[in-house]
Amino acid sequence: MLLRLLISLALFVTVSSTSLISLDLGTEFMKIGIVKPGVPIDIVLNTETKRKTPMTVYIKGDERLFGDTAVTRGEKSPKNAYSNLLDLLGKSIDNPVVTEYKER
Repeated sequence: MLLRLLISLALFVTVSSTSLISLDLGTEFMKIGIVKPGVPIDIVLNTETKRKTPMTVYIKGDERLFGDTAVTRGEKSPKNAYSNLLDLLGKSIDNPVVTEYKER
């Protein structure tokens, strides 16, 4: 009986102290939320203290940037900036949208 009580308490403590992360991937922006027990959802701030981060990736050589930094660099060299990446999820490699991204 005591063993069952201890196991139940251990499971309760583990489940009740767990936090969850939620990713909201949109076409243009993404948001990250953290849900903690007893606390409403908390939206994570990015380095610019904004709640939403642009869904843009900048790739040049070994340099990989995302978010506002990628948007800024992408204005100078748009061939290295990729946005609307959500359109690629779940598509086969021979899809016209994927082919367009590969040709860039």
